[in-house]
Amino acid sequence: IEEFMLFANVAVAEKIYKEFPKWACLRRHPPPIDGIMDGLNEALTVQGMPVLDQTSSKTLADSLDACNDKHDEFFNKLVRMLTTRNMSQAKYFSSGEFDKKLYAHYGLAMPIY
Repeated sequence: IEEFMLFANVAVAEKIYKEFPKWACLRRHPPPIDGIMDGLNEALTVQGMPVLDQTSSKTLADSLDACNDKHDEFFNKLVRMLTTRNMSQAKYFSSGEFDKKLYAHYGLAMPIY
C-alpha cells in the first residue's frame, strides 16, 4: 500500500506541475550536504564498518545495509538514526522557486514529489 501511495503522490505532482508549472506545490528533499557525514564515517571506520556513500539514495541505502553488526541491533538503529539526523529535511515549495533539476526527493528517490 505504501508504494501505491508513493506513486499516487508522484502522479499528482506530475499532473499539477504540468497544469501549473510556476505554481505547483511540491515537496523536495535535497541530497545531504557534502562533508556532513564525515564525523559519522570516521566513527564507522573505527568500528570496522564501511563508510556511507551518499552519491544517491540507493547507494546510501546499500551502504547503510552494509553497516550491520549482527550482534548489536542497537548499533544498527543508531547508525540509521545518526544518518537521518545528518540529512536535510524535506520541504514544500512552489515550482516557480527552483529549477526543475532541484525538484527531486532524495529520500524517496523520486524526480518529482
